[in-house]
Amino acid sequence: MTSINLQNINPKTGKELIIQNPNILGGKPCLKNTRLSVELIMENLASGRTEEELCYSYPTLTKEGIKAVILYVKSLEENHPLKILLEEYYAISS
Repeated sequence: MTSINLQNINPKTGKELIIQNPNILGGKPCLKNTRLSVELIMENLASGRTEEELCYSYPTLTKEGIKAVILYVKSLEENHPLKILLEEYYAISS
């Protein structure tokens, strides 16, 4: 498994795809126009699921959305719990 190429997404666009709304998933960060949380996507990636598997399992999810999630998590502070999932994803994808 190789890590997802982040070069094809504009970082600004990526951040615009992540929203937080108290009326959606209790305010958890999620992908715009979906009910998919950043945490759910990162848990799936950290467990070894591929982009293709995720997009198949969640039809509202796109490869661009997955890239946006990774960019969002990369931008979080170092001690944020989602960073652990990102490290796990990098460990299995390298």
